[in-house]
Amino acid sequence: MAHTALLFDLPVPAPATPQRARRDARTRPARTPGSDDTAFEIGWDFGRHRLTPPPDHLHGGHPVRQGWEAARAAFGRRTLPATRHVARWLDLRLQAWQHDQAFEAVQVTPNLLRQIDVAECPVTGVALTHGASAPSDAVVVRICADAAYAAGNLALVCRRASQAM
Repeated sequence: MAHTALLFDLPVPAPATPQRARRDARTRPARTPGSDDTAFEIGWDFGRHRLTPPPDHLHGGHPVRQGWEAARAAFGRRTLPATRHVARWLDLRLQAWQHDQAFEAVQVTPNLLRQIDVAECPVTGVALTHGASAPSDAVVVRICADAAYAAGNLALVCRRASQAM
């Protein structure tokens, strides 16, 4: 006797819950650069690392703020460590979104930024500082300004060299 699939044998999708909706939002790729989905995910990652987005993105209804608040509600104090490479990665993503530039999310990660971190600027030769608000502060730049934020197109230079570019 052949077995036939009955309607009740089919898998039933799990009901939509707030936790499932957040998890689905995290696994779904962003639709386009500059979209609200991308901004929400950037805000989510700020919250996931217990960092606060820049004040310009914290006004009511802003998608970065919505993602940040959702992540804070979801993770509470159970967050990931926020190294300077994570903060730099989030700033790059936010910058790309603000300027509607393509960002290669698979390649450009905090790990990549750690790998390109150098002690001195390859352009000027000065020792790089971090967070000193000085011309020697390290900044990530796109080597070719017309190309995307991608692994082979990023370099760490001093702020003075960045401004000269």
